[in-house]
Amino acid sequence: MEPNEPNLDDYMSTYNKRNVNNLIYILKQEIEEQTQTNKILKNENKQLNVEDITNFISRNKSEIDYQLTEIETLCEQLTNIVNENTSLRQEEGLYLETLKQEESISVANKLAKIKKLKTDIQLFLSNQGIIIPNV
Repeated sequence: MEPNEPNLDDYMSTYNKRNVNNLIYILKQEIEEQTQTNKILKNENKQLNVEDITNFISRNKSEIDYQLTEIETLCEQLTNIVNENTSLRQEEGLYLETLKQEESISVANKLAKIKKLKTDIQLFLSNQGIIIPNV
């Protein structure tokens, strides 16, 4: 298998039908909330928005600092385990042959696309200042 080519074992252990369905539900909710926000922004006093931002910073700054530190630690751990898994995957045999089958590759590609779409929409929303629950 090519190093950057999705393979089914990357996704089998983490695929959860309920989580994907929850993501779909959350995205639909976010669309509704953004529609409401859009209506409010078109009609509200801009000074109230500045006060909301100031209050948000006061309430959340220390929690955000903690979350950043925690995520940095988790990312380092995840990088290490993924690198180890990549090395272990190089072993030959029936396992590797099964992963190379057309059906395995097809399902892996679909799961990779779901994961990419999830990441892309979360990144897009995050860049817009919108945080949705992670599923």
